[in-house]
Amino acid sequence: MIMHTPAHEITSATQVLTCPACGNDTLAVTDESVNLDQIMKRWRDHGAAFSAETLARYSTRELGPLHLYTCRTCQFGQYQPIVVGNADFYGAIGQIEYYTENKWEFDRSIEFIRRERPHTVIDVGCGSGFFLDQLRKAMPSIKLVGIEINEAAASQARARGHHVEVLDWDREDFAQALPFKADVVVCHQVLEHVQNPIQLLKSIRTMLTESGLAVISTPDSEGLVGRQSDSLTEQPPHHVTKWNEAAFRAALPRAGFRAVRAYYEPLPKILWPGYFPTIWQANGWPSIVGRAAAQAGNLGGEGMNWLASLLEQRGISYLHGAGGHTILVTARPQASQRIAATGRDASEQPTPSSSLPSLVGELVAKIKARRAAARLRHLQRSAQALVESVDAFIAEAQSLTAGQAPESDHQAGPAVRQTTLDALAQIALEINERYERLDALERSALSDEQPRARLRR
Repeated sequence: MIMHTPAHEITSATQVLTCPACGNDTLAVTDESVNLDQIMKRWRDHGAAFSAETLARYSTRELGPLHLYTCRTCQFGQYQPIVVGNADFYGAIGQIEYYTENKWEFDRSIEFIRRERPHTVIDVGCGSGFFLDQLRKAMPSIKLVGIEINEAAASQARARGHHVEVLDWDREDFAQALPFKADVVVCHQVLEHVQNPIQLLKSIRTMLTESGLAVISTPDSEGLVGRQSDSLTEQPPHHVTKWNEAAFRAALPRAGFRAVRAYYEPLPKILWPGYFPTIWQANGWPSIVGRAAAQAGNLGGEGMNWLASLLEQRGISYLHGAGGHTILVTARPQASQRIAATGRDASEQPTPSSSLPSLVGELVAKIKARRAAARLRHLQRSAQALVESVDAFIAEAQSLTAGQAPESDHQAGPAVRQTTLDALAQIALEINERYERLDALERSALSDEQPRARLRR
């Protein structure tokens, strides 16, 4: 449970720390804190059965309140003191079955991995092997290796036919235990659990080939989950850090990566009940259309339920354009600095005289760069057209109920109300479909090796 601590009760000596993500002395204490006794009770209320030793370990009496610190530079968040879950904790909450076998980041990761045409993929934090199952089905010929810290989860993955190593990723040298490098290293929903996330990022870099790809996902603290600070799964000892695009852009170069790309999950149907109240409070398209439907159809406060039913009836599993739970980033290793015999960096070596092969190579590179730039401009124009069409649909939704009596007035006949609701339903479906296309355009643009240029406004 989140508590708010008065500023005068926070010890001044601990108000600012060094941020693990960006390295600046700007990790500042906030007024949010966590009471572990209440957190553990909420888990027990959901059916988690902890041992007496675990309950004693994760107690306010033992550890005191845990304060949330947020970096003023990169928005990275961390609870202090750092208290991570042990094997018994995760064994107990794992019985609740709050994990799902099919996730947005699984599909996106497979999409990226296909492009790499890898020989070897490592899944750090493979759990019971759900992602490995899907990747094996999609690409049966590649070598897959799972890494897991929990022996019970590793045993379940092995029972599904996967090669899994049980390694402690809190150790600085854990990556050295692997006798090979991977073309792709995937790490889904792990970074927010560990005590030293920067060290884990460095270990992922160590596992990769020089041209490899890292695919990493966490909850997005700048997304919808960031507006629900009291969410049980987002608090210690389950999640101890908070990530967003700015934090990744600060942390990954310090861990030896470059070329960060960020992608955002639309809201999956499984999360609609928990997040729709938050969306209703926002002024995005779902709340605008939902309120218009509530007014037109005399639905009271059921506008979001109307929207959810509409999407479900059409077999739609994701709400687009309203934010989501997860951020996924891809990054490549920084180029190694090779020292020549002269003792200078390779970048300091004299430039060789021009030759036909080198000139041809330069020309090909320029042509590719121009084509990529032209393609990006085309994608940006397409994206702008989609955004403008969404604006037009939102305006149309608002005009349908403009000038009507409040939703409590029942003068409008059933036929008129139904006609208006049908029109709003079509608008909602069109907007969601256009935002889905916008997401696809953004993935296409950001798949190229060029600076990030967000397509949406």
